[in-house]
Amino acid sequence: MARICPRCGGIGVECPICNAPVKRVKPFDRRVAFRTSFATIGEKEVTEESLWPVQGIDISAWNGIMDFSITKTKCQFVIVRLGYGNEWKDSRCEQYRRDLIANDIHYGVYWYCRPGENAQMHAENFAEVALEFPFQLGVEEDYEQTALGSTDTLNWIIACDTKLKQLLNRKTSPYSSAGFWNDKVAPNNYFTDEQWVANWTTAQAPWMPRNWVWKKGCKWQWSADNNGKAKEYGMVRDGDNDMDLDRYYGTVDEFNARYGTHILPIGQTPPQPPPELPEYFIVNTGELNIRREPNPSSSIYIIGKTYSGKKWKPIGVVTGTDGNQWWRINEYAYVAKWLTRW
Repeated sequence: MARICPRCGGIGVECPICNAPVKRVKPFDRRVAFRTSFATIGEKEVTEESLWPVQGIDISAWNGIMDFSITKTKCQFVIVRLGYGNEWKDSRCEQYRRDLIANDIHYGVYWYCRPGENAQMHAENFAEVALEFPFQLGVEEDYEQTALGSTDTLNWIIACDTKLKQLLNRKTSPYSSAGFWNDKVAPNNYFTDEQWVANWTTAQAPWMPRNWVWKKGCKWQWSADNNGKAKEYGMVRDGDNDMDLDRYYGTVDEFNARYGTHILPIGQTPPQPPPELPEYFIVNTGELNIRREPNPSSSIYIIGKTYSGKKWKPIGVVTGTDGNQWWRINEYAYVAKWLTRW
């Protein structure tokens, strides 16, 4: 059964109880000669949002207290670490998930895996913690270390992933870097969909591990250590100064179609629902003008009158040219809301 380390809560590297992993292992990067800027394409300057319309972050206990109302102004999805090793649950994952749900931010989940420990316990505890809260995105297996040879590491990964799929009945995908995967995992074609690659670079595409393919649906952790962006993305206190930044290869519409979500372009807010209307309102003054526009500045807009005590059924509320609220009583008729009761 998954449990939280009583000594370090999942951030004490080399903790004698849980042996918490470091926040991440720096991925081996492409040579500098392959790097290129995102600032221009040809002579045309572009924004990051136009190149990467779907962006996210991944977080763990290392990230401290988060304000996700800030996060949602910067990106559209979050991937939350639920735990690591055979049984250790991330000490902040419950609060993160509650707050993400409250802020209507779609999220996926990941587990820091340690090939060489118990593959079945990894899968069982990952599934147990994942099922505590609803989540919309994928199930990610984080591979950054192993105590086994390359063939045994691959067999361990397959065993863990097979059990996890059985328990959750959901798509799974690996997180890794080319450096780790190529050196520590035997050549394979096991994972073919929704791969999540770590490659901290300014290149226009990541360096993928052997037999992985950079295609629609993949995710890319493109920036992490030393970016100093934690507060910009919502870290309030007690967290690392940096933030893991991710990109999704695809459009907003493709992301929504893949995951059944409703993300919007960065910076765009959802339309506000119309105000709830009363069944009727009552004229609260002796005589009240009915106008063809919500504009009190001229008598030319007056098309009739109504009187004290008269009941009307509103079909809408609008803001007039004077900044006040007006009842709309039919397609071309308005009365001053502040001169009524309801």
